[in-house]
Amino acid sequence: VVKYHVSGMSMRSEWFVTRSDIDILDEQLQAIEIIGLEGHLSEGPLVRLMNYLQNYMDINKQVRHLVVDLRSCHSYTVSACALLVKIQRTLFARKVQLYFSNAEPAVLTTLSDFGLTQIQTVSFPSLQLALYHCEKEILAASTSGLSMPTSSSECAKTFPASPETICKSNSSREVELETALAELLGCHQDMIKNLVQNGSWTMRPP
Repeated sequence: VVKYHVSGMSMRSEWFVTRSDIDILDEQLQAIEIIGLEGHLSEGPLVRLMNYLQNYMDINKQVRHLVVDLRSCHSYTVSACALLVKIQRTLFARKVQLYFSNAEPAVLTTLSDFGLTQIQTVSFPSLQLALYHCEKEILAASTSGLSMPTSSSECAKTFPASPETICKSNSSREVELETALAELLGCHQDMIKNLVQNGSWTMRPP
């Protein structure tokens, strides 16, 4: 599902900034990371993506902005969107703001259905606009002393207070489908019921 992963040192916006801005960005562009996804978005690849991001952030603690570019994604599942929202919440707990670029309107609608409000502050119609936003936030933080963009505080209101691990394993007991989905996705009960009613589910052997 991951097409590429680069830092802000390798990919920058094309908008003109002053010489002083360039000097600040040159010192702090390692705070921006860009991941491009491709193909079909489903639960399995996104769980692996979450594990990858958690390990990566453990090593690269300077990251403050992560842009997920969906330009090469051609389809998705509803539960994959729920996982994207949970990934954003989990990263926010690590003081990393997640943004989306080139997301289809249907994807943004589904993300909103899973509790992601203020969608206009975290989604952009192009990767260049998303990078420009991240660079502006870095410049603003460098002059104000803020470690996180002010828009993140608004975004944080949409998420539960305590982050959870994206996937809990307990092979010693059987759980009902609704309980298993609640543990995996961490979304509200009404959304879980909607997933159960509208999705196709099979039991895999342990």
